[in-house]
Amino acid sequence: MASALDTLKKLASKKAVDDSAAASALTTQLQDPALAGAHRDKNVVKLGFDPAIASKAQEAAELKAALEEAEARFAMVQVDMRKYGADKRNLYNDTFKADVTTVAVPYSVEVPACEDSATPGRETRFVSVVSTNRYTCQKETVLQLRDSATIPATDFSKLFVVEETKKLKPNAEELVRGILTEAGMVGDDLESAMLTLFDTEVKVSASKDYEKRIKEVDDATRTLLSQCVKRVEPALKFA
Repeated sequence: MASALDTLKKLASKKAVDDSAAASALTTQLQDPALAGAHRDKNVVKLGFDPAIASKAQEAAELKAALEEAEARFAMVQVDMRKYGADKRNLYNDTFKADVTTVAVPYSVEVPACEDSATPGRETRFVSVVSTNRYTCQKETVLQLRDSATIPATDFSKLFVVEETKKLKPNAEELVRGILTEAGMVGDDLESAMLTLFDTEVKVSASKDYEKRIKEVDDATRTLLSQCVKRVEPALKFA
């Protein structure tokens, strides 16, 4: 039977082997340049310079900066393209009594020359400016124009679609119980009580042919509506 001294010697020997293995593993890891040059600041570790990934890190940073610059420039150019496309669309429709929604703006690019190309070395491409017949309406202002008869009813019905829906109020269940306890309630009293069960939701939208109808009203009405009805910005498509 091993003595206590022998047991202690074995444990000491095992610990020495374990420490040696751990030291060897640490030495191997510290040969990694990212870890060898690492500096810790609280919960952030700044790794050492690693040639294996440094060029990718630089490329990622440069691409991100280029992307942000391109997004900012595109936002500015997009405004000009939208305005140009909308203006030319309106001019075309007015001139030729048409109702097109999209204009394709041409530009040319250099391409590899080939025998099948009609214009070797050049190719015409297009940016499409798509103007949908969609508008945003300031509901309260539009309804005020209707209710005050600022816009005649005949014109209003051509310009706008008003939808009213009724929905139960949050406390409808309690109100229903109250109505049911009022046995014998009939006529106007019942109708009045029933109305308290609902909220009325009103939606206002431009009619499908708003663009055509707005040209038929007088200048004063057109000016008023230009403040509360806005056409949705055209979309750009690239081909």
